[in-house]
Amino acid sequence: MPQSAMLIGAVILAIARTGHLIHVIFRGGHRITLDLAYQSHAE
Repeated sequence: MPQSAMLIGAVILAIARTGHLIHVIFRGGHRITLDLAYQSHAE
């Protein structure tokens, strides 16, 4: 049974990566953005 959970996770990861690759190929850009809150540090 643990292998089935790993298989399901691998399938979900493969679908997500394929969707991202198709988006990059057809749109020419990625959808990954940085949150500006992480870049600024309040001191």
